[in-house]
Amino acid sequence: MLQAGTHEVGLKPSRRKPVSCSGFLQQQGFWCSPAVEAQADEVHPMVLRAIAAREGIQLYTASLYAVLEPMPDGYINIAIDLKTKEAYGLYHLPDGLLGRPQAAMWFTARGSVDEAVRLFTSLLEAEGIL
Repeated sequence: MLQAGTHEVGLKPSRRKPVSCSGFLQQQGFWCSPAVEAQADEVHPMVLRAIAAREGIQLYTASLYAVLEPMPDGYINIAIDLKTKEAYGLYHLPDGLLGRPQAAMWFTARGSVDEAVRLFTSLLEAEGIL
């Protein structure tokens, strides 16, 4: 168990799964790394603040790349609430240790982490962020 604010956040083990970005991003030459389970010190502090009052959260990270670029263009943090099937997604740029948040939102996550990342990137596109 780890601490986020004053509430425990339980993380269950997960398997590595390949994650694809939404269809539009793939057409534009972007791809996402596989989402991997993360610990609290591996996600942006905004994510920890957003989930502080919740229990049963799984944390994941993924990177967004342009094709043929060795360094990520940005990072995606996803926190999935197993009880409510809600997810909190945060997209930030690789600027220093914490990065600069570009967008964060709650959304419904009814499937795998793969589906949550695809949905989150779709929502970012719809908002004109990606």
